[in-house]
Amino acid sequence: MRHAMPTAPKTLWIAALLVLPVACDQEPEGRPALQGLQPSSQDDGLVLADRTFLVDAEPDTEMYVADEELVFYGGVVKLDDDWQPGDLLVNGAGVGFLRRVVDVEEAGTEVVVQTEMAELHDIVAQGGFHGQFKPFSEGLRLSDDSGAFGDFVARVDAQGNAVPLDQFTAGVDAQGASGSAGHIEFDPTTLVSAGGLRLDLTGGHFSFDPDLDLDVDLGWWSIDRFEVLAKGTMDAEIELRLGTDGNYEILDRSVKLWESPRYAWYGFIGPVPVVVVTTMELGATVSVATHGPSSVTMGAGANSWVQVGAIYDGDDGWDMVGDHGFNFRYSGPEFVLDTELDARVALDGVLKVELYDVVGPQLTMSPWAAVNANAMGHWSADIGVKGKIGGAVSLPWHDDIGIDAELFDWSHRLAEGELY
Repeated sequence: MRHAMPTAPKTLWIAALLVLPVACDQEPEGRPALQGLQPSSQDDGLVLADRTFLVDAEPDTEMYVADEELVFYGGVVKLDDDWQPGDLLVNGAGVGFLRRVVDVEEAGTEVVVQTEMAELHDIVAQGGFHGQFKPFSEGLRLSDDSGAFGDFVARVDAQGNAVPLDQFTAGVDAQGASGSAGHIEFDPTTLVSAGGLRLDLTGGHFSFDPDLDLDVDLGWWSIDRFEVLAKGTMDAEIELRLGTDGNYEILDRSVKLWESPRYAWYGFIGPVPVVVVTTMELGATVSVATHGPSSVTMGAGANSWVQVGAIYDGDDGWDMVGDHGFNFRYSGPEFVLDTELDARVALDGVLKVELYDVVGPQLTMSPWAAVNANAMGHWSADIGVKGKIGGAVSLPWHDDIGIDAELFDWSHRLAEGELY
């Protein structure tokens, strides 16, 4: 018989960015598949929920992990192993998981556990921590399904320490981007080709490999305060060539350029293993309006130390952080036209964070370049960078709170003049 349980909140991403090691991958013989977790005498002030269990089984080899169920292969667990609806289950292998038991049943030689998503504040009644690390320089690279960068599997040693993997060789994806997760170089890439309109990214790069900083206070089934910040140097270069043979208009067309492999960090809150997975995605957003034949080439770049993120206080709510100090550089533009033109291209670098196997927040850095020429022959070229934070954060005793905030929008006039 299945027992309906209250639906848990969808994501709690803020209580996970740790720099401590995770449970070992060398299992003693006869290990119990379920290990009850309680704070030790060294876990000062930490309070955990009753009936919290570490699932000591390997995904893919000893169990199958699906969105709403866990399937344990023959002999790993038994139906009479004191399962109860409402039990909290946590696993720290691969991307890990954190689930609440809804029902348990046998299916031949397998045990099927129906589950729903749970969150760290369901387990941690009281506690706090601070973590700081570089996501793409210090994390373990998980296997990458895309095939563009090979296949690497994250491992930990018998003491729970992360085993560094060799730096992977920069690959080149179908869109002509190459590099590591924090730095991407562009080969010539066509962003838009429609009839007589063609917009090419002729070169450039995007670089952002920040430090992630997290400070969290969990106070008796609630979040009293947290702050999450990404800080470091961002550098971007855009080299563009636009050519048209007539009248065209494109508004905010999105082009996906590149997606990094996944990187993972493993840690503990007391005895509870925590897994955080991050990826970087890079896309382009294009807007073009032309009236008659024209062409333009230009290059623009900007670099800055930036700090972006959000701070939540249980009494005062959200406070957004967006500090920067940009420097710029450019080449061109060079025109061949006798009519109007308006073009804008933004690179959208998105840092995504997952807690276990649940999607969490995302920080976006969007450097852009724009060129305009009006019917009177006046032209101008501009560069800018926009910073945003997005995603949904679930807080105890609150509905999910969506974060969709602009952190800053910096722009600079590069040059202007007269065509005729």
